[in-house]
Amino acid sequence: MSTAVTAQDGRRPADFRGAVQGRVLDNATGNEVGYANVVVRNLPDSSLVDGAMSDENGFFYIPNIPAGRYYVSVKFIGFYEALSPEFRITPQNATVTLENIRLKRAAIQMSEVQVVGDRPVIEFKADKRVINADQFAASLSGTAVEILENVPSIDVDVEGTVTLRGSSNFIVMIDGHPSIFEGSDALDQIPATLIQSIEIITNPSARYDPDGTTGIINIVTKKQKITGVSGQLSANAGNGDKYGANVALSMRYEKFTWNNSLSWNDFQSGGQHSTDKTTTINDTVFSVLGDGRREMHRKTYSYRTSLDWRPTDKFLISAQFNIGHYGRSRISNQIFEEYPVYSLYRSLNDNTREGDYWGTGLEFTKKFDKESHDLSGSVSYQSRIGSEFNETTRRDEDENITDRTKNTEDSNDSDWRLKLDYKNMASETRGFEAGIQSRISMDEEGTGTYGWDTTASQYVYYPQYSHQNDYEHVIHSLYAIYKRELGPFQWQWGARGEYTYRNMHLNTQDTTYLIDRWDVFPSLHVSLPLSENNQVMASYTRRIDRPRNWYLEP
Repeated sequence: MSTAVTAQDGRRPADFRGAVQGRVLDNATGNEVGYANVVVRNLPDSSLVDGAMSDENGFFYIPNIPAGRYYVSVKFIGFYEALSPEFRITPQNATVTLENIRLKRAAIQMSEVQVVGDRPVIEFKADKRVINADQFAASLSGTAVEILENVPSIDVDVEGTVTLRGSSNFIVMIDGHPSIFEGSDALDQIPATLIQSIEIITNPSARYDPDGTTGIINIVTKKQKITGVSGQLSANAGNGDKYGANVALSMRYEKFTWNNSLSWNDFQSGGQHSTDKTTTINDTVFSVLGDGRREMHRKTYSYRTSLDWRPTDKFLISAQFNIGHYGRSRISNQIFEEYPVYSLYRSLNDNTREGDYWGTGLEFTKKFDKESHDLSGSVSYQSRIGSEFNETTRRDEDENITDRTKNTEDSNDSDWRLKLDYKNMASETRGFEAGIQSRISMDEEGTGTYGWDTTASQYVYYPQYSHQNDYEHVIHSLYAIYKRELGPFQWQWGARGEYTYRNMHLNTQDTTYLIDRWDVFPSLHVSLPLSENNQVMASYTRRIDRPRNWYLEP
């Protein structure tokens, strides 16, 4: 009598399912081939098992494949069919990663085919709205401000001031990197011809900075995808002395891409401005009526360049540099009447802001074998030197000066930011993200206040209302996000922890104000499709309103 003892995988072969993944590339250029048709076939009869389409980066992942022998067939318009080597899926080799599948270009002569199609103007996603800029006529000229004029929940007034959900307290990002400018000033620096899309994120997840109570506007710039050299030259002119020009030059080869852009905008606008203000105090009505004109002038020019290096199919290193100048002036001239004690006077206001800025950065992305599994990091530096001048003059009916004030401000701001992010979509139904970040800001600001001496007909400096201030702002943060799909129901939970150190020193008063604390910012996003065109979404995030420097000054 004999006894045999065997050991085997606890899963029955009939119940076992594996997966195959890989990447599709252009054999001639080494560039990724997105949206190729990928089919898994049985050996030896070549019967169809399952299939999928490669994503925009050429990656594909096909799950739920029983144990057995297979090969992969890849097809795409303009290329010959490519076959992978034979592979086996077993409980011991559940997920097979294929070598890169390279497609060879086919020389095909065919009659003319015209394909016409447009992306939707606005796409709704779980945590944001995506505005496709090329669907707007304004994308041919101007800046990001002109594109946003027709976007729901965003308002742009006649002076180009942008508000999101009724507030200017939002963060502007460019390709995921925060701008050193704030609000409308940041959007004014970005030529419309460089914009691929604009993301409106009104309830950001834990991945983003919690600053900005009304959300984030992220500008996604165009990327060169055509192999070789390409360029674009655009110029525009409009009513009211509006002019602009942009030159873009891109070079893309197998391992390198170099992008350059030079832009200039000079916009002038103006119109009538009326005031009707009424105040009631103890049954007495006080009113102010005004009528006049306002003129505004915006002028910007900038240069941007970036160099991308792809040493392998799964590793990217990118360097960026930008430099520019900004300027904005507003002039107001109004006649006012006040009641019940009648008075008539003219008010003139002259406000000018201008400055120079530059920034540089270095980042990398490492993709692993599995799709949506990557590690990325970046370091960036931005600097801005600016000044502001504001003068208000009041004249009586005989054009004599009865009151005049002048305010000046000079600033020198610099910002360092370091980031490291990890993403792993373990499967099609669940995933994990985590990251750390440090941002360090050093700002110097000086203000001057002057009053008019009507007797001497000259300005008098007011030292008690003038200040020299230094700001040191350091924030270290870390975050984690978990995503899950349960049938049609999708949810995402995350949390962000931040340590804040802020030192504000008023040099003229030799006084220091300090913040030293930890904060936690949770986030939750859920969505449930109701039909093909309808879905219910809900979200919760905790935000923080960090006052800008000038709000803190005496």
